[in-house]
Amino acid sequence: MLGSDMRSVPPNPGGSLPPDQILGRDSLIDGYWSRLEHQSLALFSPRRVGKTSILRRMEHRAPVGWHVRHRDLEGLDSAHSFAQRLYEDASALLPGGARALARARALLERLTGSVELKNVTVTLADQNWRRLIESLFEDLDEEMGKRGERLVFLWDEFTLFIGDLTLRGSERDAMVLLDTLRAARQQHLNVRMVLTGSIGFHLVMRQLDAKGYRNRPINDVRVERVPMFEAEDARPVVAALLRGIDVEPEAEVVETIIRQSEGHPFVIQHLVESLQATRKPTADDVASSLTRLLAPPSVLDLGHYATRLSKYYAEREAPALAVLDLLAREPEGVDVDDLFVQVPHERELLRTTIQDLRDDDYVVRRGRSLRFSLDFVRRHWCEDRML
Repeated sequence: MLGSDMRSVPPNPGGSLPPDQILGRDSLIDGYWSRLEHQSLALFSPRRVGKTSILRRMEHRAPVGWHVRHRDLEGLDSAHSFAQRLYEDASALLPGGARALARARALLERLTGSVELKNVTVTLADQNWRRLIESLFEDLDEEMGKRGERLVFLWDEFTLFIGDLTLRGSERDAMVLLDTLRAARQQHLNVRMVLTGSIGFHLVMRQLDAKGYRNRPINDVRVERVPMFEAEDARPVVAALLRGIDVEPEAEVVETIIRQSEGHPFVIQHLVESLQATRKPTADDVASSLTRLLAPPSVLDLGHYATRLSKYYAEREAPALAVLDLLAREPEGVDVDDLFVQVPHERELLRTTIQDLRDDDYVVRRGRSLRFSLDFVRRHWCEDRML
């Protein structure tokens, strides 16, 4: 047995977990709420580390006096659609007779000629959506001030949304939206934002910089990397998942799952689920399960590590692939000086590419040595690239 916590949670890799089944993140979430007292947040990490679950748990654990609106922005195709979602959230938050909604409705009527408060469809020409967003933030801030409360927007996959706007040729709208949101954070202190992303904001900024954008739109935001589970937090999670498949959480098996998964929540879920047919799993069973999970076609959804390079790295894609291919063959890492010799690309391009790979959590540097951030990603890379 491990401790006194006897919770039982069935594994659900990739599924939507109810807030009471999101375990092991409460101390992290409490820290995020503490920081929101002072400023907005940006939470970045690779896919499947649990950002969405953290946002859901944050909403569940919201302190008294806070209102929370959680939106997944992936799939939105324009700044207009973002303005519509913001309007819908304001409509849901404020009473129908509130002056704030009346002002927003009047603005929409001026801009579009008509508006429906329920199932609203916003059609805004040019950048009239910006005026709507500014008006909504002004009114929401005023309303929260009257109530002595605060509002936080949890915007999932914010960087992906902004990056996709740029890739679609709407980079001007992306710039204006970023500036509008920064101004809202500066002016309206009763409203906060939590921006998450599975692509680094530096990649978005490079795309916009290439189009002449020179602002730094999140330099007022506290940037945090969502970490993997620490062993202490992972133990009760793994134990609860093992109980969820009717397996007694023996210490050796629990520790092996944590070590093999490297604390990655999605891998933990899959490892436990893979042991479901094993009556009394051992540490060797855990290691064998990970090997099977990494074999193509892998259910761990790790292919995006390669495919997103072509989407976001542009001229850095070739040196990035060369660096990662080299590191994949060397589990213990490669000396930086040796890497510059072995990878046949111009040194400055290679240096900036390595920095991008570090910022995107592909690689880590320890002293003079570079290696994959996660060894199971390295192993998958070898399988996927047939190295």
